[in-house]
Formats: sequence, C-alpha cells, structure tokens
Amino acid sequence: MERRAADPRSRAAGSAPNKQHPTGAQTLAAVARELGSRVRVEEGALAGLPAAERRWAGGGVHLLDYGARYSHAGHATELAPKVWAALVRPWFEEVS
Repeated sequence: MERRAADPRSRAAGSAPNKQHPTGAQTLAAVARELGSRVRVEEGALAGLPAAERRWAGGGVHLLDYGARYSHAGHATELAPKVWAALVRPWFEEVS
C-alpha cells in the first residue's frame, strides 16, 4: 500500500512491479483517467521539483509519475523533501 503525502492533493509513484496490485504509476494513470477532463497532461517540471516522466494537473491536484527514476527509499529520502518544499509547505502556509 502506498503512503499518502502530507498534502492530499499530490502523489508521487514509481514503476516497481507488484504481482498482486498495480504499480504506483499504473494507479496514477487510473486516477487520471477517472478524473477525466478535470486534469490534463502537463509538460515540464513544477517549480522546485525535478521533471516527472508523466504529470497531470488540474484544480490544484498534481499527479507526478517519476517511473523508476527513484528507488523506493529514494522517494522518501530524495524526492519527499523536494515535494515538501515545493508543494506541501506552501500549501500549509496558504491555508494557515
């Protein structure tokens, strides 16, 4: 089971295979399909974040697929601090 990011509007997922469940990347693609026209494929990187392999955005929601660029541990040690600084902290400051 994937852990949720502190900001419920953002997710990062990898492509590690899992024989019982879809990968994080497959799950993000399914979420984007379900959201339909409420999200769109975006190009480039969000400010302060490395470019994702695939990115969907709309209505303040960001779905970021980094594929195999980060290891499972790397999502926590390398990517999470960047997501926190670029998306989560500014969101908390805005709503506080």
